[in-house]
Amino acid sequence: MGRHALGGDLGGAGLQAVLAARTDGDARAGGHGGAISMSCGARNVQYSSFVGNTAIAGGGAIYVSGGTASIASSYFSGNSVDSGRGGAVYLYESQAGISGSTFDSNEADYGGAVYTTLSSTVTTTFIQNSTFTGNSASMYGGAIGTEGYFLSGTRSRVEIGSSSFISNTADTGGGAVYGYTASIDAAGCNFYANSASYGGAVYLNNAEFS
Repeated sequence: MGRHALGGDLGGAGLQAVLAARTDGDARAGGHGGAISMSCGARNVQYSSFVGNTAIAGGGAIYVSGGTASIASSYFSGNSVDSGRGGAVYLYESQAGISGSTFDSNEADYGGAVYTTLSSTVTTTFIQNSTFTGNSASMYGGAIGTEGYFLSGTRSRVEIGSSSFISNTADTGGGAVYGYTASIDAAGCNFYANSASYGGAVYLNNAEFS
């Protein structure tokens, strides 16, 4: 597929699959999701490559709002957000599973590679057997960031297993992982040479990490 083959907005309900796709170059979205933007419904992404996509507000490559996403065996490199969250993937009020994927050199203000936000519905993001290398955030969460809703006490939930975080950076906090009003579980993970002003590997604010 060419670099604009997926388009900047593939919203809508229903199950949609992206198999063996590639987007690269100057794919760009005006708001969210440089390559894929969806509201509600379910999206499966497998064996796909997202390189150099950009969005203004969130999800340099993929943005999901109020839906379900499964991302497997895929590659994200050099995706970015001008001012916002999730250099590669931004999940808003969504359930997601990410497995066997690589995130390299993606950039955002919050969550250089992946960011999740919850305000009411409690969902969990599962990340397994994935690698995060050289991602960066100008604020928090060089690789991954997650936030719940402080006023209601709704905690976002992220479970990370058998994944590696190498040389990710955040200018303020959480070189690898950042959590705000969140519960984060990590098992069998490797954190190496991540850096930030506060919490080289993990930075928490009203959050739990185990």
